[in-house]
This record gives sequence, C-alpha cells and structure tokens, in this order.
Amino acid sequence: MSFSVLSPWMLLGLALVAGPLIAHLTGQREGPRVRYPSLRFLRAAAHRVRRRTRVENLLLLLLRSLAIAALALLFARPWISWRGYTAAGIDPDADTVVLLDRSMSMGRRAGEGTAFDAARRKAREALGDLGGGRAALVFFDGAAQLVPPGLTHDRNPLLRALERAEPGHGTTDLGTALLRARDLLSEAGATRATLLVLGDGTATEPLPDLREGWPTGYAVRYVDLSQGPAANRWFDGVEVTPGERRGEAARVDARISWTGEAMAGEAPISLRVDGLDPLRATASLSPPGPAARRFTLVEVPEGQRSARLALEPPDGVLAADDERCFFLDGQASLKVRMVSGDPAPSPRDDELYYVENAFLPRSGSASRVTPEPIPPADLATLKGGRGRVLVLADLADPTPYAAAIRAFVRDGGGLLVSVGDQVRPEAWNEALGDVLPARLAGVKELGERTFEQSPLSFATPDLDSPVFEVFRDGGAGVFGKVRFGRVMGIEPELPEGARVGLRYSDGRPALVERAVGEGVVILFTATLDDDWTDFPLRSVFVPTLHQLARHLSGDLPRGEGASVEVGQAAPVSVPPGPGRLAVVRPDGREDPLDAEAADARGVVAYRDTDRPGLYRATWRPEGGSEEPREISAFCVDPPVAESALRPLSREEAMARVPGLEWSGQGEARRKAEAGAQVVKRASLAPWLASLLLIALLAEAALVARRAR
Repeated sequence: MSFSVLSPWMLLGLALVAGPLIAHLTGQREGPRVRYPSLRFLRAAAHRVRRRTRVENLLLLLLRSLAIAALALLFARPWISWRGYTAAGIDPDADTVVLLDRSMSMGRRAGEGTAFDAARRKAREALGDLGGGRAALVFFDGAAQLVPPGLTHDRNPLLRALERAEPGHGTTDLGTALLRARDLLSEAGATRATLLVLGDGTATEPLPDLREGWPTGYAVRYVDLSQGPAANRWFDGVEVTPGERRGEAARVDARISWTGEAMAGEAPISLRVDGLDPLRATASLSPPGPAARRFTLVEVPEGQRSARLALEPPDGVLAADDERCFFLDGQASLKVRMVSGDPAPSPRDDELYYVENAFLPRSGSASRVTPEPIPPADLATLKGGRGRVLVLADLADPTPYAAAIRAFVRDGGGLLVSVGDQVRPEAWNEALGDVLPARLAGVKELGERTFEQSPLSFATPDLDSPVFEVFRDGGAGVFGKVRFGRVMGIEPELPEGARVGLRYSDGRPALVERAVGEGVVILFTATLDDDWTDFPLRSVFVPTLHQLARHLSGDLPRGEGASVEVGQAAPVSVPPGPGRLAVVRPDGREDPLDAEAADARGVVAYRDTDRPGLYRATWRPEGGSEEPREISAFCVDPPVAESALRPLSREEAMARVPGLEWSGQGEARRKAEAGAQVVKRASLAPWLASLLLIALLAEAALVARRAR
C-alpha cells in the first residue's frame, strides 16, 4: 500500500500545525506569589485544578493541531494505492464508460434475479475497481441516456443512479449506445478508454459498421449476462371481426408466438373485456410457427370497451409481454333529434329527407343511429348532456328557442347546424352568435346557381382527423367530386377555440367546429338536401353524417391509431376551445399535455409511451365541471421484436466493432478471478473530512466545559 497526493504543494499547510504548539508554549505563565496562612486543603485543591487544566490544554493542543493537519491534507487530495484484481478487460487507469442495457429483454429471469439485476451488480463492481481514470454511465435501449454529470472522477452520482435504475420496455440499439459513448470520450479528449457493455446478448436493431473512424485507443468489452438459450412466449397480434353465425357478436383471434424448446406445449390464455366475465382457453404451441386461438363473444357491450389478453399463469421468463391490450367497438345506439326549417308535404322534398335516410337507410337496418324528427316547439323542453345530438336544418330564426339551444350545448349536447334558403343570417348572429363557431355573412352564389355547372367541390379532408379517418382505406377521392351551387359565407375572424374541420376546393370553410361549455357545435355552410349541392347523392354522405353524429355525441369509434408500440408517439386529438388536456398512464400517473402545441389538424403527439398498457386522454373544458371526461384512449404494446429475444451475433459484432472482446457471464467470472493484478486507488478525502469535523466538535465541547 502506498500514499500519494494530487496537489502536493498544499502540504505546505502542514506547517501551520506549529501555530497551536507555539501558542501553547508561550501561553504558560507563572502566576504571582502571594503569602497566605498555611491552608493545607486549599493547596491540595489548587494542585488538582492545575493538573486538570494541564491535561485539558494538551487535549486542546492535540485537537487543534489535528484539525489544521486534516484541513491541509484535505486540500492536498490524498489517495492510497494497493494491489488487487480488477474486472476482466478493464484498464483501471484509463477512462471507462459503462453501457448498461435497460431494454425490455433485460427483465427476463437470470438465476435468482433478472438480467438487469446482474448487470447492475456488474456495473457497481466495475466502477468500484476503477483507479484514477474518469468514468461515465450510459443506459440504453432504443436510445442512449448519459447519466449526469457525464465523464467524471466522482463515482458517487453514478452509483446512486445505478441504485435507482429499473429495466425499461423498449428495444435494444447497441450501435447508438456505442456511438454515444465514443462521442463522449472524443469530446472529453480521451485517448485511451474502455467501453464496458453489460447486456443479455440480444439486439433488435442491426449493428452498424463502426470500423471507420473508431479511435485505436478505445477498447470495447461486451459481457453477456444471459443464462442459457433464449425462451419466451408473447402475443404478437390480435384481430377483432364481427360474428358470422347466429349467437356470435364478435370474434377475437389471438396470435401467440414463442421461442425456445422450453416454451413448447400448452399455453393457458385469458380474454378480459371491460363489462364481461373473463374467458379462458388454451393454445397449443408446437413447431414450426406461432399458434392462434379464437374467442367468440355472444355479446359486445355498448360503447368502446378496453380488452386484455393475458398468459395465465405468466410464462415466468419475461413478464412485460405476457399481456396485450386492445379495443372492442360496441357502439351505443345513438338517438339524433332533428328539426327541419323547411318542412314539405312530400317527404322527398323535406329538408331532412336525406339525413333521416342516411341514419336509417331501410327498415330493419343495423344502423345504431336512430333519427327522431321533432317540431321546433319541442326545443324548449330539450335536455342537454353527453351523448345527446341535435340537428337544426335550414331553421330560419332560432330566436324563440335560443335560450334552450344554448343550455342544451353548454350542458354537454352536440349541435349540428346546416343552412339553406330559409336561414336569416342576422337573426342567427343576434340570437346565437356566442354559440356558433362562425358568424354568418350571407349566401354566396357560384356559377349559374346550380351545382351541376359549378367548379366548387370539397377539398380532400384530413384523413388523420377522427371524423374522416374512416376514409383512409378508400373513398376520400369522392369529396373532390361533390359540387356546390351556393354556400353560406362566414365572417373571416373565427371566435376563440373555433377551427375548420373541412374546406371547399377554393379554401372556404365548409365545416367549422367549436366547443361551447361541455358541448360541441358544428356549422355546415351548405344544405343537407339537394337544393344547393349533390352531397347527399354521393357515397361519402352517409359515413360522414354517421361520423359527425358520433363525434358530437362524444362516442366516436377509435381508429387504427389506437395502438402503438413502446417508444412510439401516440396522436391525441384536442377538442376545440380552451381546456386542460392530460393523459392518464397505466400506473395511474397523470401527464398534462399542452393543448396549444396541437398541429394544424388539432393533434398533440404524446411521446412518453415508455411502458405497455392502456392510456386514457382526458379533457376538462375551461369553466366546465370539475371532473375531466375521457375523450380517447390508446394501447401501448410491448415491442414484438424485443420479445423474440433475437441473439446478437458474436461473429458479426466482432467484425463490425474494432477491438471487441466478448465474454459470457460464467466466462467473465472466470476471467475476473484469474484477472491481471492491478493497482487500485481510493481517495482519503471522505475520511479526512470526517476527522476534521470530529476534531472541531470535540474542541468546541472542551472549550464550552472550561467556560462553565
């Protein structure tokens, strides 16, 4: 064992130790002699006091000298060195970056714990074995995260980060982690370094060729902490289809994949649907490929229901992918009340003819939207609330019913307003200007006032919008074939919170939406019959009306974007108007989102999808009720590529990474036990700081005792 200091010139401070000694020697003064009658007992007491004082003075001298010496040594930054054994492949005096894999596969069992537990222990040992070189810690999965403060001599923040770390649920990208560590070392001016990778021997991303431009002094050591061959079961797909036979409401086909001979055999699985009793079945896993198991539901509850497939019991290897969530669409029957502002003796000429037939095309139809025409007088008694929808078609003057319509919307109802020849713009602006998403500006005639000769059509809708995403697989081109002979103009300045959901081909707004209270109002600036347009005659009319009705009711079916993988961004549609947007995570934690960060489509990207499960988006309108309402939900699935536990090819890795040395866990242990003897170093600063504190406290206590 040897002793060394990093700042030798600070040892000059040890000369200050002479100060207390000089003060002690010069401070001993003989007291004046006074002749006094002989008092034997008084002389004995004075002798005891003098002896105690001498001992206390010596203690004070020792404590003060010790404090000064400790302070001087502390500034000199002393180290002790001794010979010992280091982790295999690590140069204790070079800079070292420990790269710890925290991907989902690191959660699989490895001995008494998980592979991540073993990696954390190995990282702790490696940091403890380092000498005078700097160290850094990088956690990686699909991305690389450098632990602050980066490359440092102080191991304490790195060790604390290790204690707090947990395995994640992402993929494995070793190449990105190696490049991050290389850049960190290069920027710090390191010419000699070791990159210690602690993983489970799997990867989901291809390893890039790092030979070009790799510094010759950077060595890479990969320690494979897996034990035995890879084995796992997981859900890699689910398909929901309508039932085809009597007594079948829906079919759920689960697809189960597996790897490793130990996973072959019977796999008990369960299906749990919100509102239904769980269903259980067994899938037979046998070569050469994945297995499928069908569940048949005799009923699907109304509304969009979350569902979950699970291995029961779990396979005991990798718990994170033993479940998969998805949605079942059991849409509730929706009643749409409608008021015609232009009734006619013949149903064919009525303003609501096409609307009513769009919702209920024929007798006995399976449509879950029920139209209910009502007279204008019934508006006075109409109650609002979530799930209630009202259509006002070509109503001339809403003034007599303005208060009831306003209350209907503010209480959570959905209102669709269409215009026509009967509408008086000034009356609407006066009566319901605070509710409409845009103020009306009068009829605009196009061409010869007939849609057959007009060039005006719809622009292509935003297919990422919840209303129009149903046209993503086909039919969107029909919007460009719709023709308009007249449209209702609106004032150019929209109220706060209003937004355009669909435009005409010349850029004018066709659908304008606005949240009012807890409800939503949509203005369609044309007719819903064939007076101004041939829209009701086109194939997109029926699905568009159904989507608008569901949207106004707050029960719009979730589309294909309802499921993403861990690490992918999930789109969250923002309702119109000011309010508070948040996402409730699977663990119950609520993440607020900035609604003002929405793009032109009114969508905010939620990126904190770091764990599998069900996420719920909630919205609380400004000035609305205290309880937020759920506006959408999405599932985050485990990465299927990570579940497969694809091994990282040792030969390929060694060919692509210069100077790579690979060892398994047992192999690494043997190398460590027979590793080269090296010089280890440790700082004495913590001990000196403790000694200084003890000396100062003891001196203070001794001085206080003498003062009494």
